[in-house]
Amino acid sequence: MDPLTQITLGAAIGTVTIGRRVGARRGAIIGGLIAELPDLDVLVPSETPIDAFVGHRGATHSLFVDALAAPVIGEATRFADRRLRDARRLCWGMAIAALGTHAILD
Repeated sequence: MDPLTQITLGAAIGTVTIGRRVGARRGAIIGGLIAELPDLDVLVPSETPIDAFVGHRGATHSLFVDALAAPVIGEATRFADRRLRDARRLCWGMAIAALGTHAILD
């Protein structure tokens, strides 16, 4: 899937989940950035295009890895904005939804 679709879906998730607490624009930015995180694996060098493709669809696009990474990303989100300090489940849910939709769409 193209990055614009991934970011747009993540922005929608961020707006719906944390938008009331931090504002719609900031929620969209946070959700979009989190949804695009799995695609950062393209920065890892590969020897062949096939290795790059297989590596890109590997661990970072796994729902299992998303479930492990979501609490870490959710906690980072909580501490990035003081308005989210008491919203642990909300931040974790937003992170798993944004990461999970990326894996499902790809």
